[in-house]
Amino acid sequence: MIVWFDITLFTSSQTALRAISSQRTRSMLVQECGDALESLARQKEVRLVWVPGHMAIPGNRER
Repeated sequence: MIVWFDITLFTSSQTALRAISSQRTRSMLVQECGDALESLARQKEVRLVWVPGHMAIPGNRER
């Protein structure tokens, strides 16, 4: 049995968040990501969360 949980995606890329949230894109990869997220969102809550990069946040890599 598969159990699905709500999904939260964290990213430090504001550009990626804007691209995926945009209704208009020429990038096939961005379109495919957006379509996949929409498909997931029909079944579970999907959250896209921006986090500041390289800021001592647990799980966020530092350089």
